[in-house]
Amino acid sequence: MPFFFFVCSAGAWGQDKAEKTIADVRLEEKASAGDADAMYRLGVRLASGEGSIPDAFAAVSWYQKAAVRGHAAAQHALARAYEIGEGITKDEETALGWYMLAAKQGYAPAQNNLGLMLRDGRGAGQDGEKAVFWLEAAARQGNAYAQLNLGNLYYDGSLVKQDLAKAGRLLELSARQGEPQAQFNLGTMYLTGRGVPQSAPHAARYFHLAGEGGDKEAQFNYGLMLEYGNGVRQDFTEAARWYEKAANQGYAAAQTSLGKCYARGMGLEQDVAKAMHWYTKAADQGDAQAMYLVGTMYEKGQLAEASDEKALIWYKKAAEKGLDRALFMVGTFYEAGRGVAPDAKAALKWYGMAAEAGMRQAQVKAGQLEARLGAVPQAVSGDEKSSNAVPANEKQREGDGSQ
Repeated sequence: MPFFFFVCSAGAWGQDKAEKTIADVRLEEKASAGDADAMYRLGVRLASGEGSIPDAFAAVSWYQKAAVRGHAAAQHALARAYEIGEGITKDEETALGWYMLAAKQGYAPAQNNLGLMLRDGRGAGQDGEKAVFWLEAAARQGNAYAQLNLGNLYYDGSLVKQDLAKAGRLLELSARQGEPQAQFNLGTMYLTGRGVPQSAPHAARYFHLAGEGGDKEAQFNYGLMLEYGNGVRQDFTEAARWYEKAANQGYAAAQTSLGKCYARGMGLEQDVAKAMHWYTKAADQGDAQAMYLVGTMYEKGQLAEASDEKALIWYKKAAEKGLDRALFMVGTFYEAGRGVAPDAKAALKWYGMAAEAGMRQAQVKAGQLEARLGAVPQAVSGDEKSSNAVPANEKQREGDGSQ
């Protein structure tokens, strides 16, 4: 399960448009008079560009003034600027120092970010024990990012002894605060039953929440659950709607599923042109299933005149990704001479790779073809026959696209 770690940003601040001019003047007066909080808020306002064009350099200048006066949030904002090189030259060692000052004042966002830098060995040598210490400190204060990040560590068993139950509890705390990645991760745990009791309805609930928060993988997963009625009432129209949300964010698997919806008229009006549009988008990202489906559309002539040549091109693309159905189809095309000159030995090679991938139909086909070739000794010698076993390096060469 791909778990991600999150940093805490400097935050944002703004006021009603009708008050901006007066508020700006008053804020600048306070900042100029030495009010550290006003300095910090002015820096945030400049960084966000509220009321003007964003000015990261000016923002950092005010963060520095507030930070040296001990303002924890400003120290955190300054550290973040140094960490990513925004408005100032990137310097992770300096960033670590400012995070440390803010963290020691109990500022949870800085504790979280400090923990991540120590975990990764950025700004100083890696220190897993201190990383966990600071993440735990932030998590105890209810910081959703720290709860997520610490939960991920316990799930993966990195830096700490793996504890799936504890991971689940931490992710639950983060998820309740609306953190989409925690909701997605928790949904995955409920789906698989790792660290929590397996529950498809709970998984669907958390995928839905994360999807509403914009997580594209959660949107796709919720679409799948709606399509198959897993944990929720089956609803093809809603499934297509959620696939579209993820597809519009560029999620390849969702683009493929949305293409299927259009191709089958499942939850949407059937439209093979739109199906091909989404299949192609996913295929361009390397999605093997989408490549295979583009091949089927060319084979069946669903958009224009059927083309075995174009179908074979796309089946090969999918086959080179290791998709068993595509490997099998390439074999059938070589055996029948569709889009290519008939070549029984090449067909056997492709059937063999599909069989190695566990496809029963390919195993049967390969056995039949091998027997037929063995019955024609003048065409295939004993040495040639034995070479049809397709060694591992030959399979790799096919994966690289060479023949």
